[in-house]
Amino acid sequence: MPSTKRAKPAASQGSARGANNSKRRKTDAASTSADGKRVVTKYEDEDEEDDNEEDGIGEIKRGAKRALEALEGELGTAKGLLRRNAKILSCNAEFEDGEEPRTAEVLARIHSPEKNGKYIEIHFSYHSRSRMNSIEWFYTIGYKIFSSVPASATSLKTFRGRSHASTYDRQGWRSIAYAFYNDNNTNGRRWRRIEVFSVDATNKGLLEAHKALWGPLKALPSRVGSHIQGAAASVGIDYTIACEDGEADVHPGGYGLPRRQRVGWVLEGAGDRWLARGARRTCGFQLERDPADELKGKQDREEEANGVDEDEYDSEKEDDGSEEYEY
Repeated sequence: MPSTKRAKPAASQGSARGANNSKRRKTDAASTSADGKRVVTKYEDEDEEDDNEEDGIGEIKRGAKRALEALEGELGTAKGLLRRNAKILSCNAEFEDGEEPRTAEVLARIHSPEKNGKYIEIHFSYHSRSRMNSIEWFYTIGYKIFSSVPASATSLKTFRGRSHASTYDRQGWRSIAYAFYNDNNTNGRRWRRIEVFSVDATNKGLLEAHKALWGPLKALPSRVGSHIQGAAASVGIDYTIACEDGEADVHPGGYGLPRRQRVGWVLEGAGDRWLARGARRTCGFQLERDPADELKGKQDREEEANGVDEDEYDSEKEDDGSEEYEY
């Protein structure tokens, strides 16, 4: 992938979402961040009045409903089954330019439709912000299986102060995936879009999650949707993972929905669909195109990391008199 003089934004800059809707309960806390962006925090005891919420929290909750509804159709479950058993417990969100999330932290729960008292909690942390010559970007997503209701609720402090790779290495939590841009101690025009990522979900872990929600299963079906895609949907991520040749991996916000009805999460910073491939590999299969796509993605990342800086190239041309450097 050729280097660029200015990094393309992963999320557009703009104004944050408008003021709180008048129907919101007093359990909302509004504050202003250091750079003047409005941040709204939703707490666990708030009603599910997401249809009337006009800020980023409402966007995420509506996104979760749409993603779960689509998953119900894909899996052939009873209408509303997943939506009735999934709930967002807490959400901190800051949005820019309508649908572009800048910073978010979401904790969701999926109860077993079998009514066995078991449930799974999913945690998702996300940040994406464009600078003049670089991009701040990272996310982590993980889960924990509960056999019964614990004495105390999950605290978001559990996930603080850890590296991306070790966010979920305590208290029974397990990582699904994480990604970030490694600045490699570079900044300004020398910054490179070096993407570091890992799909940590395991076949064994997904079988245990399936057992908790639906009952025991000897092997995972090829439909990844009921596992990794379901966890993502519960926190408002509408990522469709292809499971057959001829299908496409549809990234978040890519359903062709109107601007008002999508959440544009960036889960693969350089365009390579490594998350979808990793999900398929975890479930024990690959598509015909996956090996070639994986090789191309690796080559693109190497080119990005080792590419010649355009400013240096232009300066060389100016020195030999072949072309005047333009500022």
